Amino acid sequence: MVSKNFISVYILCGGKNKRMGTEKGLVKINGKSFIELIVNAVSNFSKDIFLVTDNENYASLGYPIINDFYKNKGPVSGIFSALNHSKNDQNLILSCDIPYINFQTLELIVKKHYLANKKITIAKDTSNIHPLIGIYHKSIKSVFNKSILKGNLRLINVLEKIDVQHVMFNNSSKKFLKNINSLKLLNNE
Repeated sequence: MVSKNFISVYILCGGKNKRMGTEKGLVKINGKSFIELIVNAVSNFSKDIFLVTDNENYASLGYPIINDFYKNKGPVSGIFSALNHSKNDQNLILSCDIPYINFQTLELIVKKHYLANKKITIAKDTSNIHPLIGIYHKSIKSVFNKSILKGNLRLINVLEKIDVQHVMFNNSSKKFLKNINSLKLLNNE
C-alpha cells in the first residue's frame, strides 16, 4: 500500500445541485453527510483531504476548502483546481455524491494505478465509467488547463487525450460506485 504521505484526496463538491435540490455533499444518510461517509472510506489513504468547492457551508465539516480556479466550469475545473493545489503527484479525486464508496473499492483502484504506472486510473462497471472515482497524476494538470481555456468542458473528451486505465467492477460492486445525485435516487435508498 502506498504511504499516506504520497497521496492527496480531493472531493469535488461543486455543481448546481438542480436534481437534488440541495447541496449534495451535505445530504445525510443514517445521520451522516455524504462527505463524512466518503471521508471514512478515504482516511486510510491520506490525511491530506480537501474539499473543492466555492460553497462555504462545507467549512463546518472541518476540512480545508479549495476554491475552483475557474468558476462554473464543471468537473474539469474541479480536477484542475485539485491538481494545481496538490503537493503530491498522486491524487485521489472523488465526487461528493458517492456515499457508498468504501475502502476496499478505493484500495483496488490505488493498487492497480501503482502497478500500471498510468497517469489516470478510474473505476468502471458493466454499464458506466466513473471518472470521478480515480487517481490522477499531477503532471496532467496542463491537459485540463488547456481544455478549459479552449472551452472543452466535457470530462470524457478530456480523458480521451490521456492514457487512462479502467478498473472493472462487477455487478455486485456497482453499489459502491453509485451516484446519489437526485431526490428520486435518495428517496429510493
